[in-house]
Amino acid sequence: MLDAASSVLPILLVALLLLSLGQRPLTRPPHEPRSDKREASLILVGLALALLAIVFMLQRVRAPDWALLPALVAAGAIAYALRRRFSVFRSRCPSCGRRLSLREVMFEQQDASESAPSGDQCPACH
Repeated sequence: MLDAASSVLPILLVALLLLSLGQRPLTRPPHEPRSDKREASLILVGLALALLAIVFMLQRVRAPDWALLPALVAAGAIAYALRRRFSVFRSRCPSCGRRLSLREVMFEQQDASESAPSGDQCPACH
């Protein structure tokens, strides 16, 4: 289990970092708020990096495979505690219920659609 985790986690970490780099804005003026989606993806990168460090440490001390389970439970508990930060990734438009594409879910801010009046459709739905 440690060997599988040590081969999968670096790939996951690189994928999450590339995803975070693709999110807007890469640079922002000081008066604009920061991107909540980018913040959520960087939290996921931090969790994956912490798990990778624990896996490498457990491999170094030649710990049994079950020793990874407490780290996985702790990472799951941290992700559950921060679930409100991850709620920015919505698969449906809040105003009209239309299913959003993967690009819209991962990369586009949905603040404009959240503030749309209930009778109007969001800008993504035109």
